[in-house]
Amino acid sequence: MAINFLNTIDLNKNSLDNARIQNLGSDPAGAVEGQIYFNTTDDVLKIYGGGVWSEVGGGVESLVATNSGTTYVSLTPTSAATGAVTITADLNATALTGSIDNTKYLRGDNKWASVTSIYGWTLQGDNATTTSITNGLAVDIAGGTNVTTALVGTILTINATDTNDNDYLTGLGFNVGNGVLTATVQNQASVTVDLDGRYLELAGGTMTGSIAMGSNSITGLSNPTNAQDAATKAYVDTSVTGLLQFISGFNASTGAIVSGGNLTSGATRVAVAVGDYYVVTVAGDFFGNALTPLTPGDSVIVQTAAVAGASSETDFIVVQSDTDLATNSTVGLMTINPTGVGGITSNIVNGVATITNADTNSANTATGTIAAGQTSGTVTHAFGINTIVQTINSSGDTVFCDITRTATTSVATIAVVEATDITILVQKIG
Repeated sequence: MAINFLNTIDLNKNSLDNARIQNLGSDPAGAVEGQIYFNTTDDVLKIYGGGVWSEVGGGVESLVATNSGTTYVSLTPTSAATGAVTITADLNATALTGSIDNTKYLRGDNKWASVTSIYGWTLQGDNATTTSITNGLAVDIAGGTNVTTALVGTILTINATDTNDNDYLTGLGFNVGNGVLTATVQNQASVTVDLDGRYLELAGGTMTGSIAMGSNSITGLSNPTNAQDAATKAYVDTSVTGLLQFISGFNASTGAIVSGGNLTSGATRVAVAVGDYYVVTVAGDFFGNALTPLTPGDSVIVQTAAVAGASSETDFIVVQSDTDLATNSTVGLMTINPTGVGGITSNIVNGVATITNADTNSANTATGTIAAGQTSGTVTHAFGINTIVQTINSSGDTVFCDITRTATTSVATIAVVEATDITILVQKIG
């Protein structure tokens, strides 16, 4: 019998190789939309749709070309034709005047007309005077003051001949009341020079070369907004406040700092700043608090600054390294020793332990064979009907057979005999 699939099969875009559509001599009854089969009587593939069976890919048996009185294209032949049919199409327009050649275009009224009759555009200058440019007229782009033009092939080049790009001061004038000399720089913005000679202010221009400050300060800067802007002291101070900075190791029991001083004990404890970072070198209770035990590798980070002798446990964030020994409720270090435990093996990969029971209960499994040249094989057992049955060929590949189960047997059946044995694997469930 055929294998019964009680749900849709999804091949996940994989190909169905060496498949054959169901072969029948006539249309089957009880068909559903989209069902297909191969009709061996007519040698055609058929599909069911709209309540009828239809041939898939049926060809055109005859062809007739019909010309309409309003179409611009004529088709021939116009009588019915069968077999290999050649269709010829041609425009049915006529010339408006003269002959039809490559200087004509097809108008909307299906007439060939001269192309030159549709060319034309308007040229206008700054003085609002317009000139109509019709087919055959040329437009001359002339040079003017400090401008030249040159036409080479189809490229028109317009050049500026003014090469005077020197920067110089013009229109000097004094503002005596403010004690400031003001001038205009060609191609730059205005320049203001303080009369005591201490600075030069360039508004909107671009500086070239270095500026020597002579140990003087630059004042009045805004906070930077672009990557290459100069930074003010206030901006830098704000940016670096609270950054993490390693200070030293310390004894969590006594508070003694390796580099000197004390972190947790009495009035001698050091001042701390936000971001100070200390690492535990000796285990102990932080600030004597038994609820905060620290071990080597743990660390504390200052979250609230405090002056010398004023810090408290709440000024710190405690960071556990999680390298303590594991308990039933705490993640940590552990050793897995399966030695002496029958069938138990372990494997640790990237800190994750996998424990496997290699002992299998052979009383819950059975095997059999569909011998080469046979179409079925039976495995006798006492597992009941709740079993998993798999079948594999001589290469170990899974093959799908028709499986029949009873309380005492599992029977695997195939439609066509194989040249090699098929192994039947039966496993009890529950």
